[in-house]
Amino acid sequence: MAELYARSTRTTWDSGDTIGSLTIAEEGLSRVAGAKDGPGLARLFAEYSRACYFNGQLEKSWEFGERSLKIAEDLELVEIQVETLTTLGLCLQHEPEQTINDLERAAHLADNSNLPRQATRAHNNLAIQYFRHDANFNKAMQEMQTAARIAHEVGDRDGELFYRSNLGMWQIVQGQITQAEQDIPKLKELSDSMAGEGAGSLGYDQLINVLIIAKGNFEQALDYTLTRLEETRQIGDLQRLENALEIIIQIAIITGD
Repeated sequence: MAELYARSTRTTWDSGDTIGSLTIAEEGLSRVAGAKDGPGLARLFAEYSRACYFNGQLEKSWEFGERSLKIAEDLELVEIQVETLTTLGLCLQHEPEQTINDLERAAHLADNSNLPRQATRAHNNLAIQYFRHDANFNKAMQEMQTAARIAHEVGDRDGELFYRSNLGMWQIVQGQITQAEQDIPKLKELSDSMAGEGAGSLGYDQLINVLIIAKGNFEQALDYTLTRLEETRQIGDLQRLENALEIIIQIAIITGD
């Protein structure tokens, strides 16, 4: 039962329903209250930790991530160790060194245990931390390229689109606008081949917006964002909503509004 609730939690988050994923995880926890430690419970704790993070409940995310990690280490459940470490690496924003250590450990475990889907998430999050905490573009780009390569190799089109879109945004930040723009047609083809949900479409939308802003077309970027804003609210995708609001704020600051 715990295993099934864990899978339902992740699937619901993948569909864009951030709040719904947390609700399912909480229901699962109430149903298995008092159960003995086991693989299913470890995975449910891991998914609850992840859902809490994306709903802004960092203390609970940390608490249940630690509980998940302990069970996973005791039972030698490498996949769940990787998933948990990858989430815990996001919770410690105020401790960059520990954050990077957790994510490097997660990526190493995934790479050496033939866990490609878990590896892509670990390399992606590690890239973001290199970018945020160290402003180390070279390391960040290398990790994101690794995530994109693995996603392509295993046929994860949504993941590949997300990671390649991140690479494009970082190229723009470094002033490589022409290089980023050259990859847009391939990314659009990849985006059009999917249903428009998930992290991939989020990353692609963000890339397009950043590119439009970088070229000085602020009204166009604002229109592009606003047309998607209400739909995003209805879906309940908090990550996409946060991104849209950040774009609006960025344009407002630039234009002095």
